Amino acid sequence: MHGNIARWLRILGFDTHYSKTYTDKELLEQAEKWFKKFHVVIVSSDKDLIRKAERKGYTTIYIKPEAKLEVKLALILRKLGFKNISLIPDRSRCPLCNSKLIKVKPDEIGRFSWKPPSIAGQYWYCPRCRQIYWVGEHFKSIRAIIERVNNILGER
Repeated sequence: MHGNIARWLRILGFDTHYSKTYTDKELLEQAEKWFKKFHVVIVSSDKDLIRKAERKGYTTIYIKPEAKLEVKLALILRKLGFKNISLIPDRSRCPLCNSKLIKVKPDEIGRFSWKPPSIAGQYWYCPRCRQIYWVGEHFKSIRAIIERVNNILGER
């Protein structure tokens, strides 16, 4: 249900785990494993899951399922202490698999079997799922959404 939020958090550089198939019990068991190494924040529209996670001492963020993407992102970021955000592609993670992206020089892009349009001067490669990312036309919409998130974050 919140795969889009997970992708956006990854684009913004957050190590984000998401699964459509976890039961509440499985998710909390997985959080227990991650908690030993990382600060775990559980984001959900499931009030029952939020209550269970809070009883275990996890930081939780409840988001309304009907809220717009920008509102959901702003709520999460505000709860995490952010007053504004910016896109720094070198810190982004793969929106599909969450791996850290590797910056690739334009002259190295030929080693990949698929070539993105030559409109961009910067490329990033996901070593796990082998996706290539670049600064293209889609960055306009990404920046517009980030601007709307920042406007919401600036409201009080």
